[in-house]
Formats: sequence, C-alpha cells, structure tokens
Amino acid sequence: MSDDASLRRMVYLFIKEVAETCNPDDVIIVTSSLTKDMTCDVDLYRANALRVLARIIDAAMLGAIERYVKQAIVDSSGMVSSAALVSATHLFNAAPENAVIVRRWIGETQEATASPNDMVQFHAIQLMYQIKSTDRLAISKLVQQFSQKNTLRSPLAVTCLVRYTAKLLLDEIAQGRSSGGSIQDGSPIMRGGYNFLVSCLRHKEDMVIYEAARAICSLPNLEPQDLSPAINALQQALSSPKPSMRFDSCEYRLHPSPCRVQVQRGPRDSHRRCQPFRRHPCHHHSAQDWIGELHRPSPQADLGIPYRHCR
Repeated sequence: MSDDASLRRMVYLFIKEVAETCNPDDVIIVTSSLTKDMTCDVDLYRANALRVLARIIDAAMLGAIERYVKQAIVDSSGMVSSAALVSATHLFNAAPENAVIVRRWIGETQEATASPNDMVQFHAIQLMYQIKSTDRLAISKLVQQFSQKNTLRSPLAVTCLVRYTAKLLLDEIAQGRSSGGSIQDGSPIMRGGYNFLVSCLRHKEDMVIYEAARAICSLPNLEPQDLSPAINALQQALSSPKPSMRFDSCEYRLHPSPCRVQVQRGPRDSHRRCQPFRRHPCHHHSAQDWIGELHRPSPQADLGIPYRHCR
C-alpha cells in the first residue's frame, strides 16, 4: 500500500464497505495485506487494519490472527489497544463462533482495564461485560471487583459500571432477592451495589453523578432513606453553574414531594435551553397557586423552543 496516511485510510474505509459484496477469494488477498499492516511499526496503520479486519473475517480467519489481536489488546499504544478492544466487541456480536474465540481473551481484557488511557479502560470494561453477560455470578463479581478496588479512572468506564450495577440490582429485585424493605436489608449483592451507586454521587465528574442518581431513582419500591442521597445530589445539581448539569437534573422527572422546593426555582432559570424542560414537569407536580408564576416571561431568555419539544 501507499505510504500516504490519508490515502491508506481511504483504502481501509473502502475495503470495509465493499468486503461483504466481494468474491471470498479476493477477501483472502486483502486479509493478507491487512495482516501485514497489523504487524507494522506505525500505530495508525495497525489500529485501522484491526478495525477493518474485524468487519471482513470469519471464525476460521480469526483463529489465524488471534495471537496478533491478543497482543494488540495489551499494546502500550492506547490507539492500538482501543482499536483491538472495539474490534473484539464487533467480532463477539458478529457470530457465535467468533464469540467462543473472543471469550478466550478475558485475561488480556482484564489487563487492559488497568491501562492509564481512559478510552482503553472504557472499551475494556464494555468487552468484559459482554464476555460475562450470560453469567449472573460473574457479573456480580465484576461489579464488586471494580466498585471496591476503585481502579477505574475513566469517567466513561465508571458510568458503564454504574449502568451494569443498576441492571444487576434490577435483576436481583425482579428475582425476589430483595427484603421488601430498605435496600440495606437485602442481599450482599444489593447492599454492595447500592453503596457503590451512593459513592458515585460524590464523584468529581458530572456524568457519573447524574448516572448514579438516575440509577438509584430507577430502582422500584425504594424507601425514602434509600432515595434521599440521589434526591439531594439532583437538588444540588439544580444549583450548578453548569447549564448542562441543570438541564440533565430537571429533565429527569422525580417524585414531586422530595424535590418540590428546588423545582420551583427551576423554571426561573435564565438559560434558554433549561427553562422549557424545567417548566414542563412542574405542570404535573406543582400546586395551582403558583402555576402562573412558572409562565411569567423571563427578560433574560428568549426561548424560541416550541412547547412540544418539552414533552
């Protein structure tokens, strides 16, 4: 191939798009060329070759290049490691035969979760979850491992872990393993998962805080004392100087009684994108004596947003 980086990337994209409609004999020739790129010294070429190979190879070809992909997952280059993890995810979903092979890469994927690169951690935790998704005990151990050791530095990876924890708790409740009272009186998995979600409410990243609050509020039949940490976090977010955080907090509709005091302040928000989304929940949860106050024009914001978008 050419040494021009832009031209090579165009060739990679072209191969990926037309591979499914080509003669299998031609695909083998291309695969040989891509395998050479996968073992070259240029990280950009290696990463792109991995992504393309994941789209065009079958289980038989995957067995031939398995060693190279496993080496790429633990590569010191974040670009190559991330590409290998994303490629493994695509291969896992492509066919059951591929999934059998990808499951053998659990050791390399576990090692990638300790990478200093945020995107590598993010993709590694996703692949780990996919590999273990059919085993409830393995998922609970995965959540416990990363929630207790606190080794994930990537906010995207922590957000994924919050979602996996929430799903685990929902499954525990659906299968009748909750005590029916406070979640702190439930099974060890429920107590550990809930405590992890509460600890994420104190995370330095806004996305993690909101995701943890949303996860707690989504759990059914929580006692008021179990719900209060999430309510307090969202109330604090309504006073955040960041419009995006205020927007997220008011868009998520909570039970009216815990948040009425803070939500009454919300519709007077001066940011033009926050007003309509804060005003709409108040129509459902507010007392009649101050509904008119919600629609008083704000001199600081010309919304220009049709009301239908607030529903």
